[in-house]
Amino acid sequence: MAKIPKEVVFRRLYDRLVCFCGDKETDQVRVITLPNPRFSSHRRAWYMDLQYFQFEGFWFPGPRDYDECLTYQYGEYMRLPPPEYRMGHHEALSYALIDLTLDALMQYDDNSHGDIDAVDSRMD
Repeated sequence: MAKIPKEVVFRRLYDRLVCFCGDKETDQVRVITLPNPRFSSHRRAWYMDLQYFQFEGFWFPGPRDYDECLTYQYGEYMRLPPPEYRMGHHEALSYALIDLTLDALMQYDDNSHGDIDAVDSRMD
């Protein structure tokens, strides 16, 4: 039995969501690439009204009203929970920022690492 390509399924879902909402300028948005079962929507301003924040020598865009956004996501985010309730929110243990040139990225893609069929076959 053949698999339905992921890009077909997700593209159709995305297209349906876009058609449902049309060009309405809503106050709330749903981020379908970052699903979170606890939250069905976020304020549009958190994605549109941005400012840059420096972190460990790098600059990143973030919501201008970061306190409201973080409070919505995490509650009292400035107060540590008791040790027995502390846990990570992501599966990755660490992240590394690397310098990557366009040529290096294209070479990576040319070695079929970017081929969706190759990725799918390795995951089976």
